[in-house]
Parts: sequence; structure tokens; C-alpha cells
Amino acid sequence: MQTLIGLGASPFVHKFTHYPNPNPEHSSISRVPKFTTYCSCLRKQSRPTLTKTWPLISLSLFGSGFFLGPLIIDGIHSRVNLVVCQNGSVDIGPLHTNIWVPPLLGLFYCTVGLIQLFLDEKLFPNPTEGDLGKTLASLLALVIFIEVSAEMYKDGIADNIEAYILFAGAEFIWFFLDKTRLGFALASIVGLVCPLAEIPIMKLFHLWYYPQANVELFGQEIFLETLILNTTADEQELFSKVIRPVYRCYGLRRMKMFSVKVEEGREGRDGNPSVGPVYRNLLAKNGFPPTDADMCTAWDVFRVSHEKYPGNRMLGWREFNDGKFGPYLWKTYEEVYEEVMHIGSALRASGAEPGSRIGIYGSNCPQWTVAMEACNAHSLICVPLYDTLGPGAVNFIIGHAEIDFVFVQDKKVKELLDPECTHAKRLKMIVCFTSLTVEEKKKAASIEVKPYSWNEFLHMGKDYPSELSPPQPLNICTIMYTSGTSGDPKGVILTHENIVTCVGGMDLFMDQFEDKMTVDDVYISFLPLAHILDRMIEEYFFHKGASVGYYHGDLNALKDDLMELKPTFLAGVPRVFERIHEGMEVFYSVIKALEELNPRRRAIFHILYKYKLAWLNLGFKQKNASWLADLLAFRKVKSRLGGRIRLIVSGGAPLSSEVEEFLRVTSCAFVLQGYGLTETCGLTTVGFPDEMSLIGTVGSAFVSSELRLEEVPEMGYNPLGDPPRGEICVRGKTAFAGYYKNPELTRETLIDGWFHTGDIGEMLPNGVVKIIDRKKNLVKLSQGEYVALEYLEKVYCITPIVEDIWVYGDSFKSMLVAVVVPHEENTLRWAHQNGHRGSFSELCSLNQLRDYVRLELKSTAERNKLRGFEHIKGVILEPQQFDAGRDLVTPTLKKKRGILFKCYKGKIDELYKKLSGGRTTSY
Repeated sequence: MQTLIGLGASPFVHKFTHYPNPNPEHSSISRVPKFTTYCSCLRKQSRPTLTKTWPLISLSLFGSGFFLGPLIIDGIHSRVNLVVCQNGSVDIGPLHTNIWVPPLLGLFYCTVGLIQLFLDEKLFPNPTEGDLGKTLASLLALVIFIEVSAEMYKDGIADNIEAYILFAGAEFIWFFLDKTRLGFALASIVGLVCPLAEIPIMKLFHLWYYPQANVELFGQEIFLETLILNTTADEQELFSKVIRPVYRCYGLRRMKMFSVKVEEGREGRDGNPSVGPVYRNLLAKNGFPPTDADMCTAWDVFRVSHEKYPGNRMLGWREFNDGKFGPYLWKTYEEVYEEVMHIGSALRASGAEPGSRIGIYGSNCPQWTVAMEACNAHSLICVPLYDTLGPGAVNFIIGHAEIDFVFVQDKKVKELLDPECTHAKRLKMIVCFTSLTVEEKKKAASIEVKPYSWNEFLHMGKDYPSELSPPQPLNICTIMYTSGTSGDPKGVILTHENIVTCVGGMDLFMDQFEDKMTVDDVYISFLPLAHILDRMIEEYFFHKGASVGYYHGDLNALKDDLMELKPTFLAGVPRVFERIHEGMEVFYSVIKALEELNPRRRAIFHILYKYKLAWLNLGFKQKNASWLADLLAFRKVKSRLGGRIRLIVSGGAPLSSEVEEFLRVTSCAFVLQGYGLTETCGLTTVGFPDEMSLIGTVGSAFVSSELRLEEVPEMGYNPLGDPPRGEICVRGKTAFAGYYKNPELTRETLIDGWFHTGDIGEMLPNGVVKIIDRKKNLVKLSQGEYVALEYLEKVYCITPIVEDIWVYGDSFKSMLVAVVVPHEENTLRWAHQNGHRGSFSELCSLNQLRDYVRLELKSTAERNKLRGFEHIKGVILEPQQFDAGRDLVTPTLKKKRGILFKCYKGKIDELYKKLSGGRTTSY
């Protein structure tokens, strides 16, 4: 087949037909283009010989093109269609039956070849300069092919005119690509047409230039090593040496690895589970990089930056004046350091000793960070307090951590001094971020707690200065409480070594990219500082001498802070970015704005979106993918995020592929997705910018840790299977020291130095991880909150109208839904009272009953003081019991969640679709 194509005169095809080099000793290349070699031999002869020879060549070209062209294309179309799936596997698809090609194609091949041969030979005796003939030949190819395609389309012969036109376009631009700017511009035109026609350009190259298979390209995750072609050995060699480089030119590179295997897996023995290979970040291939010698503790991070960048802006905030928030005000590293010294001295003067637990309760603000750094300076343990863990969480943490001193936001003083917060009586002192009212001071005094305003406490520190008591690396830096399965939060112990190892790893990771973090970068902080993600990002920014600006406390007006601060770095949980995508009040919504555009402008936006996405998928960097699309459409998206965003990071829960792709295309910024837990100091894996193949994954192992998968036999996950799946386990200096006052849970999760995350991951062939499940049915919603499904089912089952319930949560969604089997007797009683008639099954289809069930579930949630994200927002009614006959439960009546999901997936998807429309509903 290759030989037949070689006889044709298409200038593009000649580049692919290779024969042995006539002078191999003079070249490192063992194969050269057959047609080019032939022409070179002709050029070595005299002009008269060539003049006599080229008519014969023309005739042979005409004949080969006229008679063999249709046969060639026939062979191409009649081959089996191989479908390369995103996971790299190959499936056999349907046969192509469109095999008619008009004889005009033969004339096309002939004419193009003659023009190329004649003009290049006549005008450019030096074969390396023969470009004009190739150019004009390709131009003629474009004209002829468009004409032929149009005729075929008009006559109903060809059902895909775009493919033929794009082929012609590829012919036209090929010889420009490496020569001129014009060629690049023309390549861009074809790149624009390809996504419009929804035909990946490489599909065309497979179709026309490799006749052994018509490969459908689904996405960009194409692992050429797994591509199976029905070819001879010579053809496979041709594919490897000739066509593969062309693929790489168009972004289909050899599979790029993002992690390195440092230890092989092993089968389980003696009751122990199988474990998969151990993976590390590429930067840690030969061992974990050492940390900075001057940075041994979290205090050193701030101290060193103060010495290097005393005049740099560090902390920014907005003050409320005249009924509105003003511009950002700033404190330098020097000013913050001085304030930290005073607050630390005041704490020591009030009786705090190294190792004392200091609570901080409130929204992100400069005072929060100053109090945290004061703890670091004197070996005190910072314990964040926040009420999203449940109504009694603050009270529990104060008692469990034995907190004696609390810094508190003015809005939280009332909750702290509430009679239900019984452990507040153990406090020795509270310090308000601003000032306390007279009533609040009296209430604090009544339980023998000394109240201070921020300024009063600063003055105390000035009057009673104290020497620093810097910590050691293995001292406890913070105890962060996270959600537990039984309701009580669990305290995660993080040491100073954990913190600095993570900061150092972030520094090494970010430094490998072209765009470096600098002192001019600005981070907008609105994720809770009580969570590890925001805490570690701020620590990293302080290490770099950069700036952190705090939102003014109202997420619904965050867009105002973005426009005022103009940050360069934005971090959020998936729900934040879903709001950007969907159109909540927090952000300007691109999708919502698009719906308001007229059809013409909306179509232009989608054209530019597909155009830029196509170039990103071909491997172009964000800044080079399409400056035109950025200028015409996406700069407006960037401007609504402040106009200076360079890096967007998503963490806390998996980000949907749709939203991640949307951000990568429209934000004009690098977009990274990471995975981590409080127990791993916030980072377990991290993605890479400009790597579209990582969409839908959470990246590879972090610089300072290593990971492996462990078998979960009860769920059928095997790390040595295909694909390798299992529980994600992490080891390294970023892993926590244990759970505070909970040695049993520590022993359960920390085994032989490996932290068992409870998340089920799949290791992809390129060394990146994809989160696919949760081991203990503890789901993390898109806003980053954990939900214990079995626990909620027990709570909701006490509702009289409920016979049985299956609660479902999705990490890409922010709300829970449930399939409810109503209690038949109580349902019939409700129907009688409300004037409804019919069988039990008929009643279950009533909207009124679904609404009633949902309201009853809400009442149960409120009585049991469930958190807002634990409330059921949508209900599906099922008249049949969850029984073993349908394989929905085990013999012991435990729910088979995977099978339940498959059974109700369609209804669940429809329900979520309705819920995303902004109204609570049932189905």
C-alpha cells in the first residue's frame, strides 16, 4: 500500500514514503523519501537528460494517480476502524463503507506532481530550495479538492465534506509550516476549521496517510505504545520512524510520564493485602530533595522573609467606611513582624507557656495571621476553631484540645460566650480582633474570662516584652480538626517539620516552570484559614515575600474584592469554580453571560473556545494557544477575575473535567488540580500546567511524599490488576504525626509509616492518579466538606414516612440526594388525609408526596442538628424495597452502593440537572 501511494504525486505523501538512502555512509539517516531521492538523482544528470525525462515521469504520474488513486482510497475506507479510548485501550469499531472516489482524484495527483517537479527543477536547481513549486502545487491541491468535494457533496456521494476540505487545507499548508509566519497563520486556519467541523486533524492524517487503519481520535490521551495496527513489519517500522514524529509535531507525543516508580508492588500474603508499586515525583527520583537549611520551622518561614523583604507588602484588608468597603490597605513584613512580637509577648505575659494551645476563631484577616505567627514565635500550638464542623464543634474542640486562650472575631464572640458552649468557662482570656461591647465584657467577666480588645492586647505586649522561644522541627505547630464519621471532629497533629517540608516542596515544584512566582504576586484569601489548603498557600506566599489580600468577609461580594485587589493567584474548592461556570451570585458567570448574548456573538464565543481548545490539546502552552481568542473573548473572563490572574488552583475535592477544561480555556491562566488531606499537610498529589492530558486527574505524587495503592478486596480493587486500583496510601515528611488524644484511630490509619487516606484511586499509565471512590462511604462534596452517608441514613430512617433510604453524594456536586422507599401504611394514611387515591405505586409518583417526604426529611435533619450540607435537597421515591432479589443489598442487608447507583443513575442525573437550575426539587 505504501508503494502505491508513493507512485502518486501528492507532495505530502512523498514525505511519508521512504526507501533506503543511496549513500548511507554519508548520512546518519538510514531512510530518505523515495520521491525526493529520485528527483535528486535526476538533478545530478544534465539538463538535456532531465528535459527528455520529465514527460515520461508526467505520464507515469498521471497513470498512477488516475488508476491507482481510487484503489488506494478504497483500501483506506474499507479498513477496520480502530477506536483508541481515553484509557489507551483499542476497540474494534464499525467498517467504513463510503469507498467511492471520483477519477478526478487521479488528475489531481498528476497535476500537482507535475507542477511541483517542473517548477522546483526549473527555478531551483538546488533541491533544498525547491519551495515555490511545492507551494503552488499545494495551492492547486486546495482549489481542486474543494471543487471535487463540493461536487461530491452536492451529488450526495460524500457525507462529510469537511474532511475533504480539511485534507486539501493540510496539503496547502504543509510546506509552509517550517518556513514562514504565513505558514503558521494558514495552519491556524485549518486548526480553526477542524474544531468547527468537530473532526480532530490527526484523524485526517490517519485516514489519508496511513491506510492500514482509520483511527478515531477521542480526546488527547492517546498512548501510541498501546496502538495496535494490522500491519506488516516494514509498515510498523515506517510508522515508528516516519509517522510517529509527525504525530509528535501535532501534540500526540510519546506518552509523557509524570512520576517515577521507585519500588515494585507485591502480592498479598498471610492475610495481608496486595500493594502496588511506590511512586514519587520526578524531582524526587533519586531521593527527596533537602529543605532549605535556614528554614527548619514555620517560624523560620516568616522570620527569613522578614529579613529579606521587610518593605514588601504582606497583609492586605479593606475597611468599612461611609457604608462601603474602601480600597485595600497594607501592612509590610516589617510592620507585621513588629505586631507579632507584641502579641507574642502579651501571650507570655498572660501565662501562656511553650506547648499551650491557642484557639483562633473567625474569618480570614490580618489579625488571624498575626496570632498564628505569634504562636510560632513562642512554641505555642495554634488550634483553629470553626463552626462548619457542627453546632457543638467549637465547644468540643475547646474542651478536647484544652484551650486556655482564644483570639476571636467580633461576630463570633456571641457564639463563644453562649451558655451552650460550656467549655468556654475553662478559658483564661479572649482577645477580640477588633473591640468588645460592654455587654460582651460583662458576659466574659461573669464566667471569669478576661476580655481584651486587639489594641489593648498590643499595648500589653509593648509594656511586657518577652524573649522569643522558637520551636524545634518536631514540635507541634498546629492541631487542625477535621470531620469525623461519628460526629465528633478529629484533631490532626502537624509538626513544624510537616509545614516546612510542604513549603519547600511547593517551592521546588513551582520553580521548574517557565513562569516563576515572584514578590509581586498577590493571593486573594477567602478559603478558611482554619483549613489546611489556605494555610499552606499563605505560608508559601510568605516564604516568597509576596502579598496576601483578605476578602472582606462576604462571599456573595467576592467579585468586588477581586476587582479591587487584582490578584495573580486564585485558589478554591470545586464549588467555587462551579459558581464561576454556572452563574451563582459570587462571581460573574460566563455561561450566564453567554445566554444573554445574541446568537451571533454566542456562536463566535463557541468558535473561539473550540479553536483555542484544539491548540491546547495539540500541546501548545496557554499563552501561545491563541492570542486572538484571548483578545476577542477570554480577556473579558480574565478581567472579571481581576485581570491579572496567572495561576488557579483547585483542591479539597475532585474538580469535574468540564469545569477544569472551561477554566483552562477561558481564564488565560495556568490551572492546576491537586489532591490532599489535612493529614498530608494539604498536598498528596499535584497536577501540571499546560498538560491537557491531566484533565480529570489529580496529578502525580507531590515532591515531598511517595504514594502507592493498597488492595481493598471487599470492594474488588486490586493495585496489581488492570487497571491498577486501590486505597491511596501516602508516606513522607508531610504526613501527620497522629490524631490528638486518639491513639486507636492513629494506629488504624498509620500502618508501617503509610497513611491510609480512605480514598480509592486509579493509577493511570502516565503515572498520575484519578480519584474514583471512597473506602468508607465518606463522601467529600464539592465545597470540601465530608459527609458520612451511612450515618445520615441512620438518622433519616427515623422519619415516620420513610421505610428505607439510600443517600447519595457526588464529589462534583455540593448537595445530597436520596432514593426513599416510603412507609406504605403511613403513606396511605397521608393520602387519605389529603384526598388522594390510588395504589401505593401510583401514590409514589405524586409530586405532592415527594414534596411531603422532602419536608419531613428536612424536619428530621433540623431536629438532629445536621449541618446544612447534610440536608437532602432532592428525593426520588421508590415503591419497591431494596432487596437481595434485585442484588441491591447483601444477605446482611448492607446496601451495595455501586449497584444502587447503576440502578438509579438516570434519575439521579436528571435530579441533579434540575437542582442545578436553582430550585429544590424531587423526582
